[in-house]
Order: sequence, then structure tokens, then C-alpha cells
Amino acid sequence: AEQWGACRSAQECFLILNEFNISDEDNEVSKGTSEVNKIKGPVLIMHGKKDRTIDIKGADKTAKMLGDKAEYHQFEESGHCVLQDYPEEFKKLVGDFLAKK
Repeated sequence: AEQWGACRSAQECFLILNEFNISDEDNEVSKGTSEVNKIKGPVLIMHGKKDRTIDIKGADKTAKMLGDKAEYHQFEESGHCVLQDYPEEFKKLVGDFLAKK
């Protein structure tokens, strides 16, 4: 998290995002930390299929790693910012997700 303050370009941000690897596997940039195994509660994942910043395969993989803990929603026509592209759907999904707690 402290690395975000040092993010001065899109390339640096991309590298920092790739270093943020909570999986059990290497991602060709960094070794996995296995932190995903420490997640006990439910996780809401929303991802745009037209995201050019983070490929949809990354969200698919994260949802798969989380298994039943993941509530996964894909948005056909959204890019990187689902909140901006689908504000009403985003608010409803977050509200419904939080209401389950």
C-alpha cells in the first residue's frame, strides 16, 4: 500500500499491481504470498469484460481461488471502472452484498 504513493506513471502502477500477488502462484512478475488463504469472509468482485488495464482472466482466476467466498459479477460493456460505466448496478450490488452481513 505504501508503494502507491510512489506510483508516478501508468507503467509503475502496472508493475505495482502485478507485485500485489495474493495467490499461491507466481505471476511472472512476483511470487505469490498465499494471502488469499487468509480470507475468511465473503468477497464481492465486479469486473468489466472490456477492461484494458487488468485482463478479465485475472478476475476469473481470483474468483476461482476464492471459491464459494466470491460473489462474482462481470459487466459485458464495462472497462476498468464499473462504478463509472454502470453506477446504478454497482450501487445495487454493493448494497445487496452489504445487506447480507
